[in-house]
Amino acid sequence: MVSVLERLVHPIQELRDWGTHLAQERAERAAERDAEDWTRHAQIIEQTLAGYADAVQLKPRPYRELSAGEVRVGNTPAYEYFHHTGELRLFNVLPAPLLSRAALTEALGLQIDGQGESVGDVVEVKPHEIPPFEYGAINLTASELREAQGTAWRIYLTITYSAVQGSFRGGIQTRRFAVDVTL
Repeated sequence: MVSVLERLVHPIQELRDWGTHLAQERAERAAERDAEDWTRHAQIIEQTLAGYADAVQLKPRPYRELSAGEVRVGNTPAYEYFHHTGELRLFNVLPAPLLSRAALTEALGLQIDGQGESVGDVVEVKPHEIPPFEYGAINLTASELREAQGTAWRIYLTITYSAVQGSFRGGIQTRRFAVDVTL
C-alpha cells in the first residue's frame, strides 16, 4: 500500500530525475562541441603554418649586440624588443629599397619552447596603430608580447612587394619568412 506521502513525493522525484538527465545531456553535448571546436582550431593552425613550410628561415641577432660595422652595412638580420609596449622591430629582413615598396600582408606569432614546439596559440602580430614599416624596420605588436621577455617566439611574415620600380604589372612578388627570436 502506497502512503499519501509517497504519492506526493513521487512526482517531485521524477521531475528531479528528469532535470538531472537533461543537465547530463547538455554537458555531454557541450563537451562534444568543445572537442569539435578544438579539432577544427588545430586544423586551422596546421593549415596556416603549412603555408609557411617553404618560408625563408631567419635567426636575427639582438640589435644591441651588433657591431657598428654590421649596423652601418645593414645586411645582418636583427631585432629589437620593447617589453613595456609589446613591440618588436625586425631589421634587415628585406633590403631597404624593396621594403619601401612593400606591404605587410600577414604577420603571425607563435610562442615556442626550446625544442621548437608550439606552447601557445597563433597570435596576430600585425600592427594596427603604428605603421608596419618604419625607418627600414618591420614593426610588430601584440598584447601577448607585452612583458614576455625571456620567451621564444616564431614570427611568420608574408610580405608583398613590387620587384620592378614604377611597374605595377607582373612585378608583384610575395615572400614568406619564419623568424625565430628570444625576447
